[in-house]
Amino acid sequence: AQTSGGLLISLPEKFAADLKTRLQSSGVSAAEIVGKITGTGSGRIRVEKNRRPRR
Repeated sequence: AQTSGGLLISLPEKFAADLKTRLQSSGVSAAEIVGKITGTGSGRIRVEKNRRPRR
């Protein structure tokens, strides 16, 4: 999904860390894992602020 100036990618969790590393190695310094799908829902994407400190 395209966002305001960004790109949101959905993929299986087992590929997430590798994709993040590859994006960062290619110069995409803002690549982050922002969440995970926890089950079926209403078909809407809801993004909430992560309350954990950044690493």
